[in-house]
Amino acid sequence: MTRFSRTVFAAFPAWATPAAWILLLTAALSLCARASDEWSKGSILYLSRTTAYLDRGEADGLRLGMEVSVLRGEREIGRLVVEYLAQHSAAAAIVSLSEEPVPGDAVRYLPEAVAVETAAAPGDTLVPLLPAGPAGPKGAGSARAPREEAFRLRGRATLEHLSFADANRTGSDFQQAALSLRLAAERPWNRPLRCDVRLRTTVDLRSEEIAFGRSQSEWSHRVYEASVTYDDPDVPFRAAWGRLFAPLVPGAGLWDGALVEARPRSNWLLGAFGGGRPEFLSGDPDFDRTQWGAYFSFLTGEAGRHGYRGTLAAVGQYAEQTISREFLAIEQQLRWEPRVTVRHGMEVDINRGWRRDRAGEGATLSRLDGGLEYRCSAALRIDLGYDRYERVHEIETRELPDSLFQRSARASAYGGMRWAAGRALHLRARIGMRERSGEERRPFFGHVAIDYDDLLQSGTDLALRYAFSETALANAHSPSLALHRNWGSVVRMGLGFGLQRYTGVRRGAALTGQWFEVEGTVRLADDLDARWIYRRAGGDIAAGGRLSLQLTRRW
Repeated sequence: MTRFSRTVFAAFPAWATPAAWILLLTAALSLCARASDEWSKGSILYLSRTTAYLDRGEADGLRLGMEVSVLRGEREIGRLVVEYLAQHSAAAAIVSLSEEPVPGDAVRYLPEAVAVETAAAPGDTLVPLLPAGPAGPKGAGSARAPREEAFRLRGRATLEHLSFADANRTGSDFQQAALSLRLAAERPWNRPLRCDVRLRTTVDLRSEEIAFGRSQSEWSHRVYEASVTYDDPDVPFRAAWGRLFAPLVPGAGLWDGALVEARPRSNWLLGAFGGGRPEFLSGDPDFDRTQWGAYFSFLTGEAGRHGYRGTLAAVGQYAEQTISREFLAIEQQLRWEPRVTVRHGMEVDINRGWRRDRAGEGATLSRLDGGLEYRCSAALRIDLGYDRYERVHEIETRELPDSLFQRSARASAYGGMRWAAGRALHLRARIGMRERSGEERRPFFGHVAIDYDDLLQSGTDLALRYAFSETALANAHSPSLALHRNWGSVVRMGLGFGLQRYTGVRRGAALTGQWFEVEGTVRLADDLDARWIYRRAGGDIAAGGRLSLQLTRRW
């Protein structure tokens, strides 16, 4: 670490109090704060695992890439980003949640005027194939996004400071400064382009060195996406360059290279991609390790109501001329409005060369998962799920002996329910069972959550949680209680208490811990929030004081 960096870190304890930290960062960013605008509201019609379907659309002022707040009463519990649009409905990806949303929760956004009138009718079919929004060819009959002529910048930046004062005998104190950035720039230079950046950079300062050769000070940079996308609604293809990922092919991960998608018909999508795979530990570009793939997607029906979406992909990963991994992937979702949703995914590894010798078979079912969600009524829904994962050898683990790298399969089955007793009381529960090959014991896991808004008409929200899990080594139990209250629309405060207990399966030894937490959020402007969390823990588990400070600016 440089002398300047050490000087900055040395100064942290003197100024890292909530008031001084917020004032300093607010002064740096407040010049960019946006004046308040007129908000519009809608509601959530339907929820899947990663997407919320809204009763507002393009005609109501929503736009692709727009950020939407999820409200319960006047309290914000999450944020969404609009991915697909029809005239009076939309599908939005879930970005962050502090509580589980339910159908009927309100959404809030800043509407924009329609830039160009489109010929789509209110009943047009929504075709959510391209992650950045539909871009079908002329005359294909798909709902097209309006052409945006003006440059737009959307996203958020979060400055963080984390400190931990260790109360154990080891005295392993820790501090971290971090910057998280997510930006999307649309139509730069008045061209049909989109620039996306998602990254996190941190600098750590420890009171002592730790294992695996990690020093007392360390810089870390993680770039999750840095891409430029050509996406013209008047042409039947899109192309992207940079550090990318393919949401339709989750097993592909990240790569540095290119992606091209074509839409020969309104509900078909063909894609191909390739490039270098980032170095596993540092995340640096590494073009000695490459990845290539192609996929086909098909969709029919109307998003949020009924229909089918399926993707078939083939992916190959290589280290120079040596195979690292080759696999086929399938992702499917089928929805019957208004009650049933079925999802399914799987990966099949194709073993050639040295991989066949190590696996002893030509193909391995390395991942299988599926789920069923049934909406019994507007207030009650249940879900069932199953997943199975088998470890397979890749180039990084090729030379490890079987005694260290065991080809073991693990599987779990689970069921859950969500019940809303009016708008105030919400109950969520889930229980499941895990199984590992070679182990006789089949441990359970689960959690129960109860939320009660405006308890006794006091303006206080109550949250009760209980989680438990079993492993081959220990059983864990963790109950907690949290209270939150809003003061106007600007300040929100909270208190939390919790217990933890781990009991060894074989010897019966137990570790216990207790924690107390206080947190607060202040909305400094419509697009500028400050948050702090202080947690004090005691007992055998991570005893000490932990302070987290955050300042978030949204565009």
